[in-house]
Amino acid sequence: MPEQMASLWADYSIQQGPLTSLGLGAGVRYVGKTWADTNNSIRVPDYTLFDAALHYDLGELDRSLRG
Repeated sequence: MPEQMASLWADYSIQQGPLTSLGLGAGVRYVGKTWADTNNSIRVPDYTLFDAALHYDLGELDRSLRG
């Protein structure tokens, strides 16, 4: 388990206009250095991850299956 971890996420959905219900998000995650084994002999360096998301609200889409 790393000693330090941090994350930040933001999300925005368009409320009006031709792109109503379209949204996007972005985030960043930091994971501090840690050990890879129980003997603490292999060190894993710290790293940062960047995330992105795009979403669209389909509203009253029929989710049933017929057949």
